[in-house]
Amino acid sequence: MFGAPRQSEGATREAIAFDEVVDLLGVTPLLDRSPRNLSGGERQRVAIGRALMSQPKLLLMDEPLSALDRETKNEILPFLERLRDRLSLPIVYITHDLAEVERLADQIVLMENGRVLAAGPLAELQSDPLLPLAMARDAAVSLVGVIEAHEPRYGLLTLSVRGSRFIVPAPPATIGERRRIRVIADDVSLAREPPGPSSILNVLPARVVSMKPVDTNEIVAVVALGAEGDGARLFSRVTRKSWEQLGLVEGVNVHAQVKAVALAPGQGD
Repeated sequence: MFGAPRQSEGATREAIAFDEVVDLLGVTPLLDRSPRNLSGGERQRVAIGRALMSQPKLLLMDEPLSALDRETKNEILPFLERLRDRLSLPIVYITHDLAEVERLADQIVLMENGRVLAAGPLAELQSDPLLPLAMARDAAVSLVGVIEAHEPRYGLLTLSVRGSRFIVPAPPATIGERRRIRVIADDVSLAREPPGPSSILNVLPARVVSMKPVDTNEIVAVVALGAEGDGARLFSRVTRKSWEQLGLVEGVNVHAQVKAVALAPGQGD
C-alpha cells in the first residue's frame, strides 16, 4: 500500500482495488512473507502491484524484465498479459526484447538511436519489409485469431484470422476466445501449385504482395492470406534460386505452407 493515495471525496474515477491487484498478480501467498524472502520474480510482481495501488492513469514499464533470467521472465509474462487484458489501463512498455513485444504489444513505436523509425499496429510493422524487423534472422509475424473449433482426439485448435484459418496443437480452450499466434518466416515455404498429401497442416492460399532481398542469396517475401490477397500478412524467407525457379513476382498467387505455429499462453488483444 506504499504510495496508495487517500480516498478523496471528489474522486469519480473507479479505483483499482487491493483485492483485485492481489488476485491479478497472484501474490496472495506472499502477503505474510518478509520482503527479504522474496525471489526476483516475486519482488517484481509486488513492485507492479505497488505501482497499481497508486491509482495511475497510465503505467510506464521501462524494461521491467531486463534484470531477470529467462525462466523468471516466463514466470512474470503471464501476469503482465493478465494486467493488459483485465485492466482498462494504458501501458507504455519499453524493451529491447522482441519476444516480449510480440507477446504483449498492441501498438509499437520502433526506435533506433533516439529516432522513431515507424509506429503502428504490431502485425503491420512486423510485416513491413522496409523495417529492420523483417531482416532479423528470427523475423516473425504475430496475429490474433479467434478459436472456432477444438479436436480433442488430436489436441488441435482451429483459429480464424483475417483471410484464413490456422490449425494449432494446443489444449482445449473456449470457443470464441481470442488468442495470439506467432509465425516465423523460416517456417513458411511457398508453392505455385497446391501441394500433395503432407504432414503440414496449414497450407494456405495467399498472394505475394512485396519482397526484399536479404542478401545476394536470400529474399524475404510478404504474402497476404486469402485467394484475393486481402487477409493477414506473413513473411516467408526463401532462397533467390527458389524465387527465380518458381517465377515468383509481386501479385502472383501462391500456397503458403506453414510448418509451425506458436500459440501464446494467454489471451490475445
